[in-house]
Amino acid sequence: MILFINSCESVECRNDTLILKKEGEKVNINHRDIEVVVFESMSTSVSVYTLIFLGEQNIPVIFCDNKHIPKIITLDLFGNFKVSERLKEQISWSENKKIKLWKQMIEKKIEHQKNLLSYLNRDEGNKLEKYLNDVENKETYNEVNGLEAISAKVYFEKMFNKGFNRKDKNLINSSLNYGYSLLRSYICTIVVGKGLHPSLGICHKSMYNEFNLADDIIEVYRPLVDYGVCIGLEKYKKLDTDFKKHLLLTVTQTLEVGGNEVSFKRSVELYVDSIINFLNGDEQCEIPKIKNELNSYE
Repeated sequence: MILFINSCESVECRNDTLILKKEGEKVNINHRDIEVVVFESMSTSVSVYTLIFLGEQNIPVIFCDNKHIPKIITLDLFGNFKVSERLKEQISWSENKKIKLWKQMIEKKIEHQKNLLSYLNRDEGNKLEKYLNDVENKETYNEVNGLEAISAKVYFEKMFNKGFNRKDKNLINSSLNYGYSLLRSYICTIVVGKGLHPSLGICHKSMYNEFNLADDIIEVYRPLVDYGVCIGLEKYKKLDTDFKKHLLLTVTQTLEVGGNEVSFKRSVELYVDSIINFLNGDEQCEIPKIKNELNSYE
């Protein structure tokens, strides 16, 4: 269950159960049924005990600002017993391994974009296939990112409309940004749960970004949000509560990892484990694959 809270007066926790109160009525929800909690209302009160409990259960909690955009997430910083060991490993990861991994990530992202266009009968496969094959020949982050930017321009114009620009202020970009923010927050809780520091990234390295690693990991998942926005635009005319709930269903998609079908959450967990193992010496990184058949976000 994705718990979307936008009108409750308070949220408490007793005996492993969340209690939502509104106008004298109570709704009880067992924490085992909850995948993620999103607080959109700024007037809802929630106890510290509840937040700590949810953190201990590795349930992502996301708070939105007065513009209803995800702003804050809760992180169980010391929930993994290998925190200090992981931090030492992260600092020592070699640049050669990281650039190799980044190339694989961008290859998988472009592959997912290409497959999504084909799935939606908006195929620009020949061009994206060329960009996909060209990634292997690039040697630096800048070269890979430059190629990815060109590929993304072709992709987004086919996905939405000719001349589409990610910097424009419109419903499409607002919806994409909202969906990406949700995924980023969700991924970050898993990253921290594995004992990794979210600010120490692979390609993303900004000193002002506390979620660099999550921004690396999210790349292969972005087409899931793109798809959700694309089909959502057929039904919703503004980024209202219903559209946001629709975009939250991104985390209900299943993916393939190692030939097995797994939940979104499990795919991220396995992906992070594989990243750790690869950067610590393994020869291959198992990157999740978006299935050719996607659910309709209903």
